[in-house]
Amino acid sequence: MMKRASLRIRGNVQMAGFRTFIMTVADSLNVTGFAESEMVALMRSFDKKGEVMIGILSSMNETLKGVKGDTNKTLEKQDMMLEKQDETIDAIDRSKKEIVTEIRALRGDLKSYMEEKFAKIEYELEAIKAKIGMV
Repeated sequence: MMKRASLRIRGNVQMAGFRTFIMTVADSLNVTGFAESEMVALMRSFDKKGEVMIGILSSMNETLKGVKGDTNKTLEKQDMMLEKQDETIDAIDRSKKEIVTEIRALRGDLKSYMEEKFAKIEYELEAIKAKIGMV
């Protein structure tokens, strides 16, 4: 029956082949397993954190794409609204010109009508004055 054990041997080494020495001793004792340096463990930790960051950045990228799409739709709607506003302003300007033209025509007609009426009244007044001897 195999026995299982987990050993952690720590210490300060300076790339002196310590891990290789431990693996050689383990092989001579028929111990199987692996030897990992703190640097490898640290690098694995960085790898895991890097994967998390990649996931976060991918999510942010999708969110930004959505925001960009929404912004483009909003800008398109704004452009359509501005075009409609310009059309409305142009229609108002045309209507204003038509109204001013119509008012001028009505004023001209009223002026002619009133001049004709006043001329008739003056003529009739002169006739009345002549009949009563005021002239």
